[in-house]
Amino acid sequence: MLLHSSYDVLFRPKEAVPGVRLVFPSVSGLRLPEFIIGVPFWYWIIGVFVVLFAHEPMHAFLARAENVRIKSFGLLLFFILPGAFVDPDEKQIKRLSMMRKLRIFAAGSFGNLMVAGILLVLILSYNFLIDSLMTAEGVVFEKTIEDTGAHEVGVRGTIIGVDDKDVKSIVDFTNAMKDVKVGDVVSVKTT
Repeated sequence: MLLHSSYDVLFRPKEAVPGVRLVFPSVSGLRLPEFIIGVPFWYWIIGVFVVLFAHEPMHAFLARAENVRIKSFGLLLFFILPGAFVDPDEKQIKRLSMMRKLRIFAAGSFGNLMVAGILLVLILSYNFLIDSLMTAEGVVFEKTIEDTGAHEVGVRGTIIGVDDKDVKSIVDFTNAMKDVKVGDVVSVKTT
């Protein structure tokens, strides 16, 4: 989204729209202003706390790694908006080189990127685990189209074969049906 809006700002400024907007929980029936993205309440709460617990502690860890004293660290609640803060010793920060300061300041965003990477690995691992534990046994369908042969004969269940070809996945079904034309007679085996 940021890359797309950056491209628009540089090369199509008349069509460009703001690339960064506030994200707040949406309320059913309430129209939010254009500058706010509405998300379901629990998504918002989970997202805010994941960001807070990854972002602010990373600033504190890097500050301590650079031997900067942390004066205070904590969570806050401003009306209904949660927040977090890290208060390093400003005098010690000023004495650091520019590179060491930048490491401390960028640590929060790096923490957020680490969380995103961990979640991506978990999601991909979950898909791999499901694929390795489960075997495809056919193609499930919900209903048939009215006024078709399948509907007239009452086809139901899971499709496990087309003509003499076994169907274990949607790819098998697509391959079995790719040469079938309207009006062809096809033998479909279901559970």
